[in-house]
Amino acid sequence: MSDFKIGFGASEQLEIYYASKVSWFGITNALNNKVTISSGVGTFGLTYNLRPIVPTFYVSGGLGFSTWSLPFEDPAPDSWLGFGMFVGGGYEFSRHYSVSLDILYGNPSDSEGSLTVSASVTSVKLTINALAY
Repeated sequence: MSDFKIGFGASEQLEIYYASKVSWFGITNALNNKVTISSGVGTFGLTYNLRPIVPTFYVSGGLGFSTWSLPFEDPAPDSWLGFGMFVGGGYEFSRHYSVSLDILYGNPSDSEGSLTVSASVTSVKLTINALAY
């Protein structure tokens, strides 16, 4: 998984940001080829720390879009696009260092002519984080 976040601290307890969270996994497709799928969510998110100082627990969440793509295929097919979100929480045990658990959900789809395909994707992400600011 990968996780990128950029934003600002509105207060000692509230962060407002854009987040891109991506799950990477391999499957064997209908043509019996092994492919790598990128399943991600791009959201505007919030994180709220329960206390203004460490150590503290926090909750987070965001709403936005989801994608499903085959980034390493040549030529790469069109990405699927749809609704996406995440919810999570964690514990900041020392200034700039935390552990978090996120649940990501996406519902990307794509249409080709009269055929519409979609996926309902749920991922669980556990990370140890180092935050620089």
